[in-house]
Amino acid sequence: MPSIEDFDFVKPVSRGAFGRVYLTRKKATKDLYAIKVMRKKDMINKNMVTQALAERRALSLLSTDWVVQLYYAFHSSKHLFLVMEYLVGGDLAGLLRVWGVMDEDSARFYIGEISCAIDYLHRNSIVHRDIKPDNVILASDGHIKLTDFGLSQVAVRGADGKGLDGVEGTTTLDSPSSDTTPLGDTELGGGVSDKTEEYWTAALAMSGRGVKAPVASAAQAAKALPVSKRAHARKSSRGFLGTPDYLAPELLLGAGNGLAVDWWALGVCLFEFICGYPPFMDESPEAIFRNILNHAIDWPDEEGYVSNEAAELISALLRPEPATRAHWKEIQASKMYEGWDLASIRQREPPFVPQPDDDIDTSYFEACQRKEIQRLSNATFLQ
Repeated sequence: MPSIEDFDFVKPVSRGAFGRVYLTRKKATKDLYAIKVMRKKDMINKNMVTQALAERRALSLLSTDWVVQLYYAFHSSKHLFLVMEYLVGGDLAGLLRVWGVMDEDSARFYIGEISCAIDYLHRNSIVHRDIKPDNVILASDGHIKLTDFGLSQVAVRGADGKGLDGVEGTTTLDSPSSDTTPLGDTELGGGVSDKTEEYWTAALAMSGRGVKAPVASAAQAAKALPVSKRAHARKSSRGFLGTPDYLAPELLLGAGNGLAVDWWALGVCLFEFICGYPPFMDESPEAIFRNILNHAIDWPDEEGYVSNEAAELISALLRPEPATRAHWKEIQASKMYEGWDLASIRQREPPFVPQPDDDIDTSYFEACQRKEIQRLSNATFLQ
């Protein structure tokens, strides 16, 4: 098991409620990794212990092209570390900020890939619970991977093999002892409460990210969005703790958090990709919650702006009742994916393929936290 001393920190990549992500290079092999660094003190003070462990648990269970790969998890006296693959393409939130909106072919592609990723998670008894453009990362080939599993649920599988009948599993990473201790389930201090205001204080709000303008974005960006809505798109609710736009009504009502919450969030994403703003957008979290509970979808005023095929799928994914909400099979059978084989979607050419300047180019993420890089070194995290 490597320790943090085995990595050189190159530059910061992003920052969220759970910690900061840095681009690093392993000294022995020169391979690049993304390391999420979380301060134990912050985890305890912000009541986020459960989220940190949930992310480690979920990622340790998964090995798929649809999810950012976790290589190592360990801790020092003051910090927790998740060592993951580095994906150069930034997130879909940044891409959407550059494009403004997506044409329906691009939206169809990305929603198709995200739906495949969600289906994979559900078949492995994991509910992501924080599906949003910010948590969908583009790999070097332009295909998507899901990240940020801090709000995920890993269900306990029963003897019959069925899952999702419990809240959390406890699979740990196998690792030998090292100077930096492997991360276990009780390493954040005894007596720490698992109680957490999950949805209001802990969702990763990676706001403000940006990407370089894609080569072929002009046609997409030219699609008109009403000025009154464009002014608020991806701004009005981005500063709130626990991005509220993607929360299913049953979460707000405390009536459940099963598989259907991910499909609801996918419907919000589909609407946002095509229209340029979330369907329940408003000026405050309270107003957004009210719109969600009242099912007040803010469809574009322009008739025909959203195709019938897309509108039907959006409406099916945003059904208020979880039991009747569209899921994987209904998406596959929808008119929007007529003629598509979602099982082989990774063989399709993505709408956008990153073109980094070099292997340490992070410009598809916002080049923020620049002050940190001036004196950034491993010594910062050795304690």
